[in-house]
Amino acid sequence: MGDMAGEKLRGSIPILIIPGNDDLESVDKVLEASPSFTMNHERVVDLFDEYQVVGIGYSNLTPWRAPRDRDEGSLERTIDETVQGVRDFSRSIFMFHCPLRALRLTNAWRLTKTSGRSQAAR
Repeated sequence: MGDMAGEKLRGSIPILIIPGNDDLESVDKVLEASPSFTMNHERVVDLFDEYQVVGIGYSNLTPWRAPRDRDEGSLERTIDETVQGVRDFSRSIFMFHCPLRALRLTNAWRLTKTSGRSQAAR
């Protein structure tokens, strides 16, 4: 299949990527190996010499107990450790898979025991 992102974008823009909470740890090697984008999970990456992007692909615990789900304490420690590399928080972009509580960045459905079960895929 080749490097589809590289073929389409041809280095025109930087692409930063993080895995999601449902991605297995083994996907990291695939993401790391691509020449088309920069793996940003648990890292601070410089962007255009004036910004930094903090990336974290973990999520808080979900009903599905996904591979990268973390309890709040573990998630907090990971965030605290990762942001140690930030030079200027006012010039930083936070790319977290899990939206931060009480910031109203996203709206989501309230989860129930049957959430995520497709009616079409019975």
